[in-house]
Amino acid sequence: MSSSITAKGPNNNVNHVKGASQTPSSSAQGASTGSIQDLTPRAAAQCYKKLGWKPIPVGTNKVPMVKGWTTKEYTEDEIKQWPPAWQVGIVTGSASGFDVVDLDSAEAVAFADEFLEVTPLVSYTSLGPDNFRRKHLWFRRKPGSMIRNRCKIKVDGEKIALDVRGEHGCVVVPPSLHASGMQYEWATPPWELDLSTVPYLDPESLPMVNHEGG
Repeated sequence: MSSSITAKGPNNNVNHVKGASQTPSSSAQGASTGSIQDLTPRAAAQCYKKLGWKPIPVGTNKVPMVKGWTTKEYTEDEIKQWPPAWQVGIVTGSASGFDVVDLDSAEAVAFADEFLEVTPLVSYTSLGPDNFRRKHLWFRRKPGSMIRNRCKIKVDGEKIALDVRGEHGCVVVPPSLHASGMQYEWATPPWELDLSTVPYLDPESLPMVNHEGG
């Protein structure tokens, strides 16, 4: 029922985000979201911008809709002018302060369970084989490290369906629509969490992912 919530960003900065309820509602595969699911992507993009994240427009094919998206900074007025068909993505890495691990299979989930810290910031994407709900694990960017983007990392010589979105990467976020027609969802929306408690993504925990100081 609330039209405004208080959110803490990754540096514990307090922001007020309008249009998102603090009361989550249950949805498929155990994910729960607030009223962000009822917002338009451009309205949600303004909420993400208030968190200090970098929203960009993407298509249902997950491809950014504009050139130069890694450096483009949209104002709130510009976001209001996005066409209704545009979905919303977030630029990962230093632009928003978060790296994302994309789990597209049960094997990827098993790897994450064994080697990655548990994060409270999780978003759900589309359905895979056997009704497996794909998901994104969000981690704060570790100071002094830069994680690069990788697709299908190798574990014990075998590729698994685990992608990494780091510096100059992009992930689609709720309430966007996937090409399948399924809506992206948060397990718990970021403005309901203290984002300073989200763990860092340790580069050493990810095989075949380049990282360097800086």
